[in-house]
Amino acid sequence: MSQVCLVNCSDAYNPAVLRLELWLTAQGHTVTRFDRRHLPLPLHLHLADGGVYLSAIFSWDLPLIVTLARQARQLGKPVYIGGPATEHNAAWVEAQTGTVPWKGQHPSAKMILEHPVMTWTSRGCPNRCPFCIVWRMEGTLQELPDDAWQPAPLVMDNNFLACSDAHQEHVVRRLADAGHLVDFNQGLDAQLYTPAFRQLLQRVGLRLRFWRFAYDIPEDWPAVERALLDLRAAGVNWSRIRVYLLYNWHESPTEARARAEHIIGQHDAPLAIPWPMAYRPLDWLHRRDYVAPGWTAQEVRDFRRYYSRPRLWRSVSFENYDRGYPRGVPAGYTEDWNAVADEVKTAADWRCEHCGHPHDPETGYALTVHHLDGNPQNNAPENLVALCQRCHLRWQALWLPGQLMLPTVTPPAWMTERGWA
Repeated sequence: MSQVCLVNCSDAYNPAVLRLELWLTAQGHTVTRFDRRHLPLPLHLHLADGGVYLSAIFSWDLPLIVTLARQARQLGKPVYIGGPATEHNAAWVEAQTGTVPWKGQHPSAKMILEHPVMTWTSRGCPNRCPFCIVWRMEGTLQELPDDAWQPAPLVMDNNFLACSDAHQEHVVRRLADAGHLVDFNQGLDAQLYTPAFRQLLQRVGLRLRFWRFAYDIPEDWPAVERALLDLRAAGVNWSRIRVYLLYNWHESPTEARARAEHIIGQHDAPLAIPWPMAYRPLDWLHRRDYVAPGWTAQEVRDFRRYYSRPRLWRSVSFENYDRGYPRGVPAGYTEDWNAVADEVKTAADWRCEHCGHPHDPETGYALTVHHLDGNPQNNAPENLVALCQRCHLRWQALWLPGQLMLPTVTPPAWMTERGWA
């Protein structure tokens, strides 16, 4: 029986790696799985006589793939590489590592996960958006049969509303029967949204955690506006509607802000919450921001900071907001918040209390302080935890006070210590 080292080189949850672990185990291997936060040591690579398997979702994770592949090869270990980023950048990966990345669906894709966090009921997309990788890798839309997916809280279909009416109704009913609070996480195509879909969800009793759409180019606005107005008229609160907002692409910062202002409306009566999504080329190898022509690094940061914070854009205009935010006291926080936050960070030795990563803004690990109950006025010690920005966003999405956790999520030590679990 051989030892195998399996590494998810991306920060994101990667079900393909979990399926591969099941498949390798079924083949008789002993698998040790790692992720980006807990990378294998040279000893682990040395013991992997059955090979080292590396997976990356995003192109900026490819340098880590290269580093680990070279280390494994120096130890004489077989190296296997896969994932969307490696497939799309296959020639570069092969030149750097000497390994041809796996292309297409691996046999492990048929393995069934127990209590999956996410699922796909279809693959591909009929749209050919120039900034998107989906149609390049998965082609046009393909509806999956029942035995190819399981109900899960996160539905990751790239364009669920492009599926047939029969498929949509069958999937919605199956999700409702499973009792999940569902999130169509990749967004619903506003061009294809109709009130009939909302009524279908109401009829079968499927509850959505959030409604999500995308507003990537100005021409999308009439359809996006119709969808948002329909949901608002049906009583859906604006805080439960998210609109992915592409920026840092071909349009100017002024044009991107005009789209964002459409979503937030009069600020005191927004239609939805914008969700800024910075464009990065599909072969971008750096974890730092890509800056598109016509933009500056400061404009990229300002756009993300301002439009991703409802407390900010509801209280001040973009032109007047403090470019030093969040170094200033954000709206709604106590006047001594900066001092309180510094105390919490110092007590945590300026490390994330969840993943342990030190404060490092340049690589996306800026240390923040999270109010567990969501109330920025409550600075009680048991309500505050120091989290890097990645873990902060993750836990805001995973859990809210009074809400049950997913069965696959184990309450972390910091939550138990504070009496919240």
